[in-house]
Amino acid sequence: MELGYAIALGVPIFCQDLPTDGTLQKYVQVVPSISATLLLAYAARRPASARDTFLIDPINVIDRAHDQLDRLRGRLTRPACQMPAGEGETVLDERDALARLLAPSGARMTTKAL
Repeated sequence: MELGYAIALGVPIFCQDLPTDGTLQKYVQVVPSISATLLLAYAARRPASARDTFLIDPINVIDRAHDQLDRLRGRLTRPACQMPAGEGETVLDERDALARLLAPSGARMTTKAL
């Protein structure tokens, strides 16, 4: 339950041994030492939000993902002559936001991973 609460609050979870539970494995990061944990925890600071963790609140995340996909569809189906300058960057930003929304809490999605 403590791990679930930490996940719901967006608190990073570090451990020396990977949990046997497959779901929890998606939310923890194995670290070699406490000093490494401190560095990673400092680098991973972000506002806590239970609404962005797929396995904690899947219906909300699915609804938000659908909204994001609808926005992307609108941008990608416009005629090229109606697209404003910089539209490509906006599409990539929205794609990355969608990837973050669906990624396990604490996971880092990069453009190369997509």
